[in-house]
Amino acid sequence: MKKLIIAEKPSVAKNIADATASSRRNGYFEGQNYIITWAFGHLLQLYDARDYDPEMRSWKIEKFPYIPEKFLYKIKSDGKNKDKPDSGVVQQMDIIKSLMERSDVEGIISATDDDREGQIIADEIINYISPQKPVERILLNEWTAEEVNRGLQNLKPNEEMKSLQDAGFGRQIADWLIGINLTSVATLKYRNQKNIRLLNVGRVLMPTLKIIYDRDKEIADFKVTKYYKLKGIFQTEDKKKFDSIYYIKAGEKFDNPEELKEIQEKIKDKNGEVVSKKITNKKEYPPYLFNLSGLQGYITSKYKGWTSDRVLKTAQQLYEKKFITYPRTASVVLDESLKEKTAKVLNIHKKSCPYEEMIQFKSTKRIFDSKKVESHSAIIPTYMQPGSLNESERIVYEAVKNRFLAQFMPIAVAEDTVLHIKMQNTDIPGEFVAKGKVQLEAGWKLIEGIDAKETILPAVKKGDVLKINTLEQLRDLDENSDQLNSELLDIIAETLSCEQKEITEIEPLKKGMTNRSFRFRCGEKRYIMRVPGEGTDKMINRSQEYDVYQVIGPKGICDPVRYMSKEKGYKITEFLEGARNCDAENENDVKACMKYLR
Repeated sequence: MKKLIIAEKPSVAKNIADATASSRRNGYFEGQNYIITWAFGHLLQLYDARDYDPEMRSWKIEKFPYIPEKFLYKIKSDGKNKDKPDSGVVQQMDIIKSLMERSDVEGIISATDDDREGQIIADEIINYISPQKPVERILLNEWTAEEVNRGLQNLKPNEEMKSLQDAGFGRQIADWLIGINLTSVATLKYRNQKNIRLLNVGRVLMPTLKIIYDRDKEIADFKVTKYYKLKGIFQTEDKKKFDSIYYIKAGEKFDNPEELKEIQEKIKDKNGEVVSKKITNKKEYPPYLFNLSGLQGYITSKYKGWTSDRVLKTAQQLYEKKFITYPRTASVVLDESLKEKTAKVLNIHKKSCPYEEMIQFKSTKRIFDSKKVESHSAIIPTYMQPGSLNESERIVYEAVKNRFLAQFMPIAVAEDTVLHIKMQNTDIPGEFVAKGKVQLEAGWKLIEGIDAKETILPAVKKGDVLKINTLEQLRDLDENSDQLNSELLDIIAETLSCEQKEITEIEPLKKGMTNRSFRFRCGEKRYIMRVPGEGTDKMINRSQEYDVYQVIGPKGICDPVRYMSKEKGYKITEFLEGARNCDAENENDVKACMKYLR
């Protein structure tokens, strides 16, 4: 007897076939113990509203909201003709069905990606065909032969994935309800006023657009303000000079240049005394291992012309070629169960590194912490070393490998020096501050190729009297906010609460949005445009026909929501709140949302 394995795509099926010594057939692989076939993404989709009710082919506002009693699935529609099923999908579904029904197939193994989306790709097919055979789940972070065979010996009953199934199906249904109902009502409500043919509304799309719109508006409303600083150049007895900045309690920025001019006159030809010298040895730890948004941000900021989408596609190629672990992860640490495997991978890769003697395996919470792993561990190389890579693959692979090796290099150490200099014989309230930095140990920075930016101060000590050589006013402008780019949007999608960054205006997104490709939903609908920039693209709200957010903002989309609630009696506002939070894998969170979907 054999088991049928369903992979998410042909390339993954090929990896499993290689690991299980299976041979190619028409639409599947077959070996002694396993048959391996594949999907190519979602082979099924939810019914359109018109599939339930032919009258829904035409939109009339009194028909909405439309909520079917039961959500049904059909074979994915053809891309050019939505009234017909995709012929390639029909063919593959027939192959899968025939394999499931074979008398020598005793069970089914779901081998799709270990995440919410991957879970339901296989579950949709199994539920649709309903083979009445036991279903198991293989959960892997990489598709090397060693991991595949290990995973096949540690299968889980698919029933144990119930929370992940609910989260995946719940999000799918939420997207349908929001997209079908609010797109229809918003388009009907505003098209006559604004000459809109179609106004797309989506759970992910609209909050993203709001972020971009708000940033654009902030830039447009920004008023430039000038400020001034006072730079003092001091000189030691042995003629060594160094820069400093004048500070008072409020800081170093002054609105009135006359105030600084008065200070300049008071301290002209005066000496300064070093009233304190503080030296601190600072440990500089390597950045955490990459998750997807971290990898995207690193590459797009370092290499001109890269977008986050290009990074994702390249990482996915490396994953399917078995050179890196699963890239669509939110974690920056590894599960503690991976220590032995990680040590093995490290020993393989450090041999090709010029700093091999400095690399030593260590087990710390910065690297291994199961409590901080969300479904998948951070991205690291596998034990397989690539023979040849194209330029894009090389850039991404080297970034992943070097960040991995950096974790096991010595900690970098820098010496920070701060001098406080008080001017003698004067009553000015502030003092000059000089800051220096010297890299004592480069450590992991060697492998990341980071040049230490040193500012070397002369050897002075507390009590030394210094001559002020030059006084100079510096004029600058308050910086406007940057336009959002792919990297920043990735950070928003990743952190949501934005504790690590300075953005604080995204309260509506703190829950329910973890799709890291969400910005492209807006791009596809032409709500935003890309402007080539240094290292990444700017994301700007640029709808040519209308200002989208003015139409569907607080005075826009709220109107049809209230209309549907009042006229139809559905709790649409409650549903929207629940749907926004429907990304959780927690069963209670899913149930809280699902009660509005039934």
